[in-house]
Amino acid sequence: MSLLHEIQNDLLQEEVALSSVILKLRLLAAKLGSHELEEWVKYESEGYPADVKVPEYREIGLTYKGTFFGYAGSQIRNATIPPQIIRELAGEKFLTYEMRDSIASVENLITGSKNGLLHLNISDLTLVLAEKVYEGYYCNEVMASFGTVRLSEIKQHVKNKILELTIELEKKAPEVSSISIGAKPKEIKQETVQQITQQIFNGSVGTAVASLQNSNIQNNFSQALDELQKQYLEQLGTSQSSTILTADTLEELVTRAKEDIKRGEITGDKKTVLEKIADGAKKGKSIVEFAKVLFELYSGNMT
Repeated sequence: MSLLHEIQNDLLQEEVALSSVILKLRLLAAKLGSHELEEWVKYESEGYPADVKVPEYREIGLTYKGTFFGYAGSQIRNATIPPQIIRELAGEKFLTYEMRDSIASVENLITGSKNGLLHLNISDLTLVLAEKVYEGYYCNEVMASFGTVRLSEIKQHVKNKILELTIELEKKAPEVSSISIGAKPKEIKQETVQQITQQIFNGSVGTAVASLQNSNIQNNFSQALDELQKQYLEQLGTSQSSTILTADTLEELVTRAKEDIKRGEITGDKKTVLEKIADGAKKGKSIVEFAKVLFELYSGNMT
């Protein structure tokens, strides 16, 4: 049986662990010479590093509950904390958990959960929430949670992608079916394989900056951040580290900025870009504006 058909067969067998299928796919990816596929398989089998943006299907919404102490020993236990309060006091990022674990770990978490819930202890939020949730009560404990059904959805999404890949390869690049362990495969149409993998996996992995496929941004990103920070702090007249724009923040926003650039919503002159940045900071504009200008400055789209 060919490696491709082994993978298809294993996908249809519930008793076969998805992590085992991933290993076979990793071997197939190496024989196909598809960097994009190899990268995706590597991250799914080993886990996503902190500096790599996780695919959307690995982003999990969180629900919050807490314990609150009040006057004369009064307590509110296991109280729901509305998401709008988390968003307002802690930020949007606390509403979503990035599941970076390997597929093997995901499978273990699914089978290991007794009540269908997984909990995250986010004790740092107690100081942020303090007395701002329930009047007269101070937050003593915060717990975030999500259902294991979301992990099952991640697992199913990965299975669907693999199945879609094998079906497309079988239809459009049938020579791939000749690949087996230890055997020399027929000549493979690399262009066709590349088109299929790009169609299925494009945008699934890689940092936001890398996904822009613009070397100028990558080469000048650190320099741009330094200049942004300098101008930003000069205009605000402060040196507090909390005001510094971080690479993580800009990476999250730069993809959206790219789309705005394509639509022609941002134009400017290189000589005035930094003034625009500083002026935006002074007027309290959204950090999205900084990401937009950063992309425009280093992507060669300036008019």
